[in-house]
Amino acid sequence: MKPVIRLATAFSILATGCAFGAEQHVVCPARLEPDAVQPNRPPSGWQLHMLRPVYLTEGGMLHGPPAESAFLVPDGGTSRKVGKQSGETQHWSFDVPHGYTKWMYCGYGGGGATLKLFRQVAEGATECTLSSQSADGVIKEVVEFVCK
Repeated sequence: MKPVIRLATAFSILATGCAFGAEQHVVCPARLEPDAVQPNRPPSGWQLHMLRPVYLTEGGMLHGPPAESAFLVPDGGTSRKVGKQSGETQHWSFDVPHGYTKWMYCGYGGGGATLKLFRQVAEGATECTLSSQSADGVIKEVVEFVCK
């Protein structure tokens, strides 16, 4: 059972493209409302409903389309903690063989974040950075990707 997600309204785009040095800025929605998940093909005799919003819990990058699940480990990153607040930055550099796409994702719902939104990274991007702020394991500030 896989829910269909309306991606057109799910990502907030601040700028697009990477041609001529332009940056691609993408901000993950802080939460997904129940109407963002539409029933696709639940098991026979069942109906799928999302009863309450789910909150953003993670973000990352993939090599190739989401169906291949080729999640990338960051090249590096920084983490800082002040009291219960923590901030994290992760960075990926791409030396991707021709023909492979790069994707970013935003995960929702907690441990393992099985509900994910995916967005393709602009073709010319050679690196992406993810920034987030959290408290007690819950993301308090939006996850933002900057790809160039």
